[in-house]
Amino acid sequence: MSQHRLLPAVLLLSVSALCLAQGNEPAAFVNTSTPESAGPRPYYYEDSIRGFFEKHLISPQSVKNFKTSEPQLTSCQVGIYGKFYGWRVDANFHVTGVFGGLFKNQYFFWFQGNDLKGITDKAEYCPEAVEWMR
Repeated sequence: MSQHRLLPAVLLLSVSALCLAQGNEPAAFVNTSTPESAGPRPYYYEDSIRGFFEKHLISPQSVKNFKTSEPQLTSCQVGIYGKFYGWRVDANFHVTGVFGGLFKNQYFFWFQGNDLKGITDKAEYCPEAVEWMR
């Protein structure tokens, strides 16, 4: 095949591949979290936090001196996704380790309504975007 016939064929294939690639791109993420997304103030937040301990701690009965703050309506930045709006509850507690040591813990539990959306170890950190998108 001569170069003159090969060039239009290559151009046609290149344009076709470009069109196909553009048609298969995933939709851009649009942040839909608004202050209204936080929902109503959670009422069962202590039960939800204790339920988390029951599910995730080896020895949930070792939790002592469990204290929580009142839910605080707030927001934080989730990378490129924008703001996450939710109710943050500070939880302070002690846990007895496997060998008897006592460990003080502070975590921040993020809610939208009564739904637990994420847990962070610093107040300024946001829960992962995949958690609150559910």
